[in-house]
Amino acid sequence: MSRSSALRRGQRSIQALNFFMADMQAGVGPFLGVFLLTHGWQSGWIGSVMTIGGVAGVLMAAPAGAWVDSSYHKQGLVTICGLCTMFASGVILLSQSFWPVAISQVGTAVAGAAIGPAVAGITLGMFRQSGFNRQNGWNQAYNHAGNAVGAGLSGLLGWKFGLPAIFFLAVAFAMASIASVFSIPRNCIDDRIARGLAPGETDQGFNFGMFASLQAESPRLTPSQPSGPPRRHRVQTSYPLRAPHLRLRGPSSLHSRPQTFLRQVRCVP
Repeated sequence: MSRSSALRRGQRSIQALNFFMADMQAGVGPFLGVFLLTHGWQSGWIGSVMTIGGVAGVLMAAPAGAWVDSSYHKQGLVTICGLCTMFASGVILLSQSFWPVAISQVGTAVAGAAIGPAVAGITLGMFRQSGFNRQNGWNQAYNHAGNAVGAGLSGLLGWKFGLPAIFFLAVAFAMASIASVFSIPRNCIDDRIARGLAPGETDQGFNFGMFASLQAESPRLTPSQPSGPPRRHRVQTSYPLRAPHLRLRGPSSLHSRPQTFLRQVRCVP
């Protein structure tokens, strides 16, 4: 299969993935509170398990994004997210105890935090930087359509067959998401570009010392000899500028314009 035909097939698959993963990201949403309320839960306990899931989602956002960025198997990560959603729905249906429900909410939160970056990486690896914005727009359109359809089906099925039908719908959407991601041809995803690496850039893998690197590249201000009116100082920054038109290496007009790095700073009493 040529890359062009594989890309056309992959485009349909990733659009279907964005449609079905909308229900995975949101989970069962407010229906969970209604379901637990019908099983004798107090509102305080319902709020507690939903808060646990929300806090877990916030705490896992950055680690999940870093994990996805370092992975060469983003299709597998989407599969794991789908399995977490299926596991969470099954646990809630089988047990309405506090800790099983809380653990299910943590699993749903982790899946929701990881699937977005994973799909974005797959999109980047398929369409490169030049086609990413256009395809990402289509992805979002299908994602919003999936949200609307999922909410409508949840209300309809819950009204017709009872609240447990909503959890079966979540499982069905998760299975459809897994099928969609595996229907993307493997040869149309460039794993290096999916990680955001430029052509020829060395892959250094995931480094847990990235925060130290950020600290090393933080702005450093070095005061020079004071000049001019009182309470005014000239400061020089050695911040490693990365803009293409402001490079510190090689010939540059900046070397002939040191005032670019020198700013008059007024001291405020």
